[in-house]
Order: sequence, then C-alpha cells, then structure tokens
Amino acid sequence: NIHFKLYAAMFLGHKGYALAAVEELEDLLPERLLRSPSPAGFPFVNIGESFLAMRYHCWVRFGCWEDILAHPLPTDEEFYCVTLCTARYARSLAYALGDPQDMEK
Repeated sequence: NIHFKLYAAMFLGHKGYALAAVEELEDLLPERLLRSPSPAGFPFVNIGESFLAMRYHCWVRFGCWEDILAHPLPTDEEFYCVTLCTARYARSLAYALGDPQDMEK
C-alpha cells in the first residue's frame, strides 16, 4: 500500500522515499479518474482526492516551507476541497515556522 509506504518513510525520516511515494500516489489518481464514478456509483473523488493532499503532509513533516509556498493552490476549490484545506494548513505553518520575512508578503 503506497499510503503506508509514504507514512513509514515519513516516520523514519526518509524524505526521498516519502516524496517518491507521493509521486506514486499522484500518478495513480489522475483527474479523469477522480471525475469518474466508482464501482459503487458515487464519484471516485469522494475516496481518492484526500490522497492528493499527502504531498502537503510530506512537505510539512520535512519542513519544506519554500516548496509549500511555491506550489500553486488548486483552482477547482470545490472539487479539490480536502487538498485545498490541507494546502492552506501547510501554508499557515510555512508562514509561521519558515522565513519570518515571508509573512510580510
């Protein structure tokens, strides 16, 4: 399970392995898949979109404040609501814990 691999890497402090797992997750969840119905009939986004927020969890774990602030926010705020929420959480940490001069921007 890629999600478990990601968290195991984060727990062990292996940034490279964690980011590789993030990329694996993102590759498995293209937008066309998220917009299609699941076998149970409800939109796949309901169960898949939260995994796209894992990039922000990984960046927070390793203090990648510049990456967080440089990454664009999702444009479809309703569709990517979990990712957007997690991105805003990560950005607030980046401003609070990163370079103090960034808070003035």
